[in-house]
Amino acid sequence: MVVLGIHSGHDSSAAIIRDGKIIADVQEERFSRIKHSANFPFKSIAYCLKMAGLDSINDVDYISNSEQNTKKTTRVIFDISESPNKTKNFLKKTVNSVFLGIANTDNLKLPIYYPDYRLKDQTKLINNNHHLAHAASGAI
Repeated sequence: MVVLGIHSGHDSSAAIIRDGKIIADVQEERFSRIKHSANFPFKSIAYCLKMAGLDSINDVDYISNSEQNTKKTTRVIFDISESPNKTKNFLKKTVNSVFLGIANTDNLKLPIYYPDYRLKDQTKLINNNHHLAHAASGAI
């Protein structure tokens, strides 16, 4: 089993594990040269996939996300649809656009020069509680 772990936020990073053994673990700041980079870990993911000998993001069995809820950026990058509660989403978008002046961002797409990380199977992305992930790593 191959699991890719990602963190997008302060000190963005990625790690890849195959059958319980760490293959690669790297922070995005190593590539961007920006201390405590909060950018999405594109280059860290690419490095981890390369070190594991994988050609595509779809070759991993699971992607472990260090956030309880999937951020909009992560949904766009992995081409994951929003929650199925269409009525709630419709009401939220209507209030945002009419009363708050916030534009609808449903059709956001990545520029073509970004890597293609669109998931064929959206169930591969597993969200975790960030602080529980810290606690679990202390037990290893």
